[in-house]
Amino acid sequence: MQNFSLRHRTQRKIIYFGILLLSVLFCACNPIQEQDMTATESITLIGPDSTYPAVRLLAEAYMKAHPGDRIHFLPSVHSAAAIAGVIDGTANMGIISRELTPEEERNLLCRYPFARDLLVFAAHPEVPVRKLSTKDLLAIYAGRITNWKELGGTDQMIVVLDRPEYTSAKKKIRNSVFGKNFSITPAARILEHSGQMDHSLRNIPGSIGYTSYSNLFALDFEVPPLQIDGILPSPENQGAQGADRLRQYSFVVLGRPLGLVKRFINAIYSPSGQELLRKNGLLPEHRKLTLALMPVVNIMDTETGYLPLIDYLSRKSRIPIEVRYTASYGEAVRDFLQGEIDGAFLGSFTYTLVKRKIPLEILARPEIGGQAYYTGILFVRQDSGIRKLEDLRGKTFCFVDRASTAGYLFPLHYFREAGIVDYENFFGKTLFAGSHDASILNVLNGKADAGVAKDLVLMKAGEKDTRIALDLLMMATSVPVPTNGLCVRRGLDWDLKKDLKEVLLQMEEDPEGRNVLKRFGADRFLPTTDQDYENLYTLLDELKIDPATFDYENP
Repeated sequence: MQNFSLRHRTQRKIIYFGILLLSVLFCACNPIQEQDMTATESITLIGPDSTYPAVRLLAEAYMKAHPGDRIHFLPSVHSAAAIAGVIDGTANMGIISRELTPEEERNLLCRYPFARDLLVFAAHPEVPVRKLSTKDLLAIYAGRITNWKELGGTDQMIVVLDRPEYTSAKKKIRNSVFGKNFSITPAARILEHSGQMDHSLRNIPGSIGYTSYSNLFALDFEVPPLQIDGILPSPENQGAQGADRLRQYSFVVLGRPLGLVKRFINAIYSPSGQELLRKNGLLPEHRKLTLALMPVVNIMDTETGYLPLIDYLSRKSRIPIEVRYTASYGEAVRDFLQGEIDGAFLGSFTYTLVKRKIPLEILARPEIGGQAYYTGILFVRQDSGIRKLEDLRGKTFCFVDRASTAGYLFPLHYFREAGIVDYENFFGKTLFAGSHDASILNVLNGKADAGVAKDLVLMKAGEKDTRIALDLLMMATSVPVPTNGLCVRRGLDWDLKKDLKEVLLQMEEDPEGRNVLKRFGADRFLPTTDQDYENLYTLLDELKIDPATFDYENP
């Protein structure tokens, strides 16, 4: 254990000696060079003590490269208090170790993730037991094992250290190790701050607790981390511990970051800033966007249309974009609510379902064939003999998805206008196809007697399959609603949203952009606001559907 500590202590000294060199790199790599670096400017930061060691190093390196700029730190607080401090103007920047809540995002806060830190278990340096299993941990924290000799150590009582349930560290450990209903021993000592945890691990004989890997790194591993299930934490294998034990550290800013705030964020995202984080036991986070692709049509057609567009957006905006596929509209809603995705091209009703729970911004929507709206179409086969709604009694009807405007709300409204409130008793059977083209095929192939789909999908499918024009009969059409717009979380990086929107709106002016638009099937992208969804809101009012409580899961 002495070799482990000595190795990292030596590495730590090298890092400190390297700060001056990294300071020069901060200046050289910072892309914002047009700023007047001779002007004196000052900002104040506030956040949890677990984030301070690494951010202080970043601030020191930045200030050495920019002597006229000063970065001050207020006393450490929990993430919620840091956010409150930014909102009320106490600080220019906050640091948080968790996601923003929907209520916090409504305050026009923008979040800038910069690092991930692994939560690790550690014990007092003189505890000889350095390897435990998850089963051992649970037994210790449940109070079933109370002496280190039960685990092969010396005869010494175990002092269990824990954090309050509302802290991000405890939430992570409960979700990843303990489980929702796991009961902690009443003998556990509850410590309010991570600094108290680190102090207690160093000074209370027989103690065990959990803390940030970067905190132990900053302390030269005076308290070495424990090996759990055969894995010793390190920057190289943090990912092997499981993503559910990685906390994300982010800066939060009210509105658009300007001046020193913006320059400091850019410096941290620079190669030298990322390297300094890595050398201090953290996994650097860079500016990126996670977009979901929803099953509007089959996966091959989705990729053919969307992947060239996403590649173009990524290259032109210089924003790395990660694509995530969702199996249903409802899954996309859940991923938004759980913070798994940053954005998606959402249909009108899906947009509303998400927006009623978390703040969203619509960046732009496509104009297709001169129209920036689509309608729902209800159709049957020409040879079915079905010509009016009553003819469908006892038949099989195919919806698309409960979170779809054209694929669910429109037919629901059509049925109720005709006096059919309980469609399940009216039809003999109902299906949910999952995508618009699948609904069309179900009717064409006789799996359903009637179905619904977007007119845009019907027209595009008709170009490939002549049966659509020859064999299908359109019975009803919905009111128009906006085409699927690119919606993102309001709390995203302010400039990231601005850059994406500018690229979308300027595509038609760029020869490459026009080619991508053609492959996507659109003429151009248009600015979009919430007012464009008035038809949808009227539809919801008439159906007496509240998006905040609506069950969007398919049966």
